[in-house]
Formats: sequence, C-alpha cells, structure tokens
Amino acid sequence: MKFTIERIENNIAICEYEENCEILHKEIAVSDLPFKPKEGLVFTAEEIDGIWCYKLTEADIQEPEKRKKRVRNKLNILFGRKTKDE
Repeated sequence: MKFTIERIENNIAICEYEENCEILHKEIAVSDLPFKPKEGLVFTAEEIDGIWCYKLTEADIQEPEKRKKRVRNKLNILFGRKTKDE
C-alpha cells in the first residue's frame, strides 16, 4: 500500500492512503518510521502478522538529491557562478 504524509502534528504523521477505491487516513508515530518523515513524502507499507513495515522506494530516496541539485544550480545562477552544465 502507498501512503502519503499529509502533515505532522505532535510527533504523529497523518497519512493518506487508498483502499478499495476509498481514501482513508492513518496516524503513525514518527518514532515508528525508519526514515525522517516530511509532508508530501510517499512511502510503502504492509502489515505482516499484525506488525506494520514501512519503507521508502528507490525513487523516493533519490528525489531529495535531485532537489538539492536544482537549488544549487539556481543559487549559482543567482550569484553569477558557473554551473556544471556550462
């Protein structure tokens, strides 16, 4: 199942997911997640013998790195520095 973090309140991640064509919400303790939760982050979860297992997909892990490069390039352009692309 895919979950999307809508918001984080009092160390609880409010997540949205779809089941049987219905959008549902689940509250997950931030301490239960094996990664740093952020609003809008998408991750997969499955219940095995009553225990929830959460993990990021490869695409979710790589996305922040792409965002860093875009921000770095914008800052370089803003301050007149040459980018790697030039």
